[in-house]
Amino acid sequence: MIAKPFARWGLPVALLAGVVAACGGGGGGPESPSVTNIVAASPRYGTSNLITVSGRNLRGRSGIDLEVKGDCVNPTRVAGSSSDDTQQFRCDVRGIGEMKFAVYDVEQRNYLGELTIVVPTPQVEVTTSMGTFRVELDPAAAPLTVQNFLAYVNTAYYNNNIVHRVITNRYLESGGYTRNYSRVTPARSPIAIENTGLKNVKGTIGAGRGTAVADTIQEGWYVNLADNPDLDYVDSANAGYPVFGRVVSGMSVVEAIGAVETGIHQQSGTFDAPVAEILTSSVVQIR
Repeated sequence: MIAKPFARWGLPVALLAGVVAACGGGGGGPESPSVTNIVAASPRYGTSNLITVSGRNLRGRSGIDLEVKGDCVNPTRVAGSSSDDTQQFRCDVRGIGEMKFAVYDVEQRNYLGELTIVVPTPQVEVTTSMGTFRVELDPAAAPLTVQNFLAYVNTAYYNNNIVHRVITNRYLESGGYTRNYSRVTPARSPIAIENTGLKNVKGTIGAGRGTAVADTIQEGWYVNLADNPDLDYVDSANAGYPVFGRVVSGMSVVEAIGAVETGIHQQSGTFDAPVAEILTSSVVQIR
């Protein structure tokens, strides 16, 4: 028996982290399911993750059931993965920290094993033509904004974009423009502005938006080169620009980008454009 109750597999689940595995236990008889291993394959916040249960007779009698304690959404059994020795489940990770998976025999409700994992705070690495910097995101304060940003990151939308605007001692902007200021159509609908409670201080990353207040957060992002309290949330009518993370390494690269010469890009008419192109060759989630 287990000491703590678990939510049934149809309910919200928790998060995962790293490639982790746990051993299981026996069933109730020679035809009952038994579990030898439970593995979560490289789960990360904001992504869809796979849980593989290995053993024997996993389709025997009524099969196995996966129960969870934590925060994962849209849990499903993977179609076509069913066999006597392997069952797979998938869920969307929407939290950080510890979670548990427990496996049961559906018919007898015999406990067959469990897996405990810890999902780390998500980080993204930005590689530019001037160097690399890393940002750590804050899904606790800004869940919707972080999920939106990672959805663009994990579809390679930001790869080979440019830093299209730099205002010295203010901020740098990127997201949505490729070389020669060609606009890349956003792949997602805009989301509402979150009051994340995080301040626009030097080294933080925030989400760009349109001139309207509501539902205008899309693909743009910026890094503060100084404290910019005028960008902070005040109220629903003065929503500012939501911060959703901070630079944790490579701030010297950010500062170097912030010091480049700027002007008006002749073809697009963009103000504060870097005179020499700054390419973001890759933007990838590293944990």
